[in-house]
Amino acid sequence: RTQTVSDGDLALNSIKTHNPDVVVLDVMMPGIGGLGILKQIKSLDPKIPVILLTGYGSKERSIEGMNLGAFDYVLKPCNLDDLITKIQEAVKSK
Repeated sequence: RTQTVSDGDLALNSIKTHNPDVVVLDVMMPGIGGLGILKQIKSLDPKIPVILLTGYGSKERSIEGMNLGAFDYVLKPCNLDDLITKIQEAVKSK
């Protein structure tokens, strides 16, 4: 089952309500930025794997995200099969 939201505040509310198996998070989001959300997710439940989506040129932010506890990152535009594989790996890592 998939839950989608359009900004950081909604993402945090959804995570608190639905206890997801994995979170796919865009680094550049309206409201709270992706890395800020990542920090809050990890303070809520450090076991939730987070995969960061990032555009070309912001690989450094993804590396920063990895240092903050992200499971992995994917550069946009991404191959859907690659993203699905990373999601499956993240779920298995829990």
